[in-house]
Amino acid sequence: MIRIYKCPSCGGVLHYRPGTDEMICPNCKNTMAISAVDQRSADGKTTGLSGKELFDNAGNGAENMVCPACGGPLKTDEHTAATFCPYCKSPALIDSRFAGQYRPSRVLPFQFDKKEAQNKFKTWKGTGLLTPGKFKSAATMDKVQGVYVPYWLYSYTGNVALQGEGLNTRVTRHGDDEIIETDHYDVNRVVQEAFENVPADASEKFPDENMHVLEPFDFTKLVNFTMPYMAGFTADTYDYTAADLNEKVRSLVEQEMISDARGTITEYETVNLTGSQVNYTDQRAEYVFLPIWTLVFEYMGKKYPLYMNGETGEIDGVVPYSKLKALVIFGIAFVVFFLIALLLGRVFS
Repeated sequence: MIRIYKCPSCGGVLHYRPGTDEMICPNCKNTMAISAVDQRSADGKTTGLSGKELFDNAGNGAENMVCPACGGPLKTDEHTAATFCPYCKSPALIDSRFAGQYRPSRVLPFQFDKKEAQNKFKTWKGTGLLTPGKFKSAATMDKVQGVYVPYWLYSYTGNVALQGEGLNTRVTRHGDDEIIETDHYDVNRVVQEAFENVPADASEKFPDENMHVLEPFDFTKLVNFTMPYMAGFTADTYDYTAADLNEKVRSLVEQEMISDARGTITEYETVNLTGSQVNYTDQRAEYVFLPIWTLVFEYMGKKYPLYMNGETGEIDGVVPYSKLKALVIFGIAFVVFFLIALLLGRVFS
């Protein structure tokens, strides 16, 4: 079913209110605790409108679904989990995309709303004097969109065994002669290591290099997943399974494990490692949703995607510079320099 949460007071559409555990109606400003929304569902009371998922192939990966609020067609594909009706703007949640293997265990809710996200983009350190004026326009800022991105959080516990040779040198003198002696030691070290909540973006739509810059997230703010947190945002199911990404993540973790274990060997001047093994006693992967604000800035026929951590406000991406502004600034600087030079010439003449 396709679910739209309705306000019990005025019949408006409820959205999740960032930074809280409530839903809010934009029309009458009525708020409703998410726990209360879930309880109404558990009691069999209606919490909103529901419509049928058709799953008909519409071509090019699109699917035919209908908004239960206005009956208009929804723009969805096989991964769409949360979206908006392009006609009535109602936030629509597709139940089956939050069920079974696609149901996250937890979610980190958005911590600030769209207006604050817009202000953060406007005052971002990546903008400056040469930023096109169009960037801060209402039309551009209206494109800011909140997205729950699917992630896998990996946790590993294991033992790191290192083998190598440790070297210490001694210098002694016999008269005018300096004798350097080197002592060789066999090194065997076993260190227990644990890594918790190593994040890996599971969506093809979000570049890994940008997502890495947005880290870290405060995972103490994760809460048990429930669908009302999705209302008012978009979300897709994962493209990559936990098994798809495990080898890549584990390789990075193992490098950290070996480096940490190597750092415990401090009794030698020089250490040459000859072998290392990592044996795991526990490996886990948890499916979660993390909050990202996005903005695609279009300028001179090119698109410049920007990404913001919906918990910390960290931003990554590139904004182009305005050639016209650069030309004007250069012209002003040239005129000022010319006038100063002219004035100095008259003074010294």
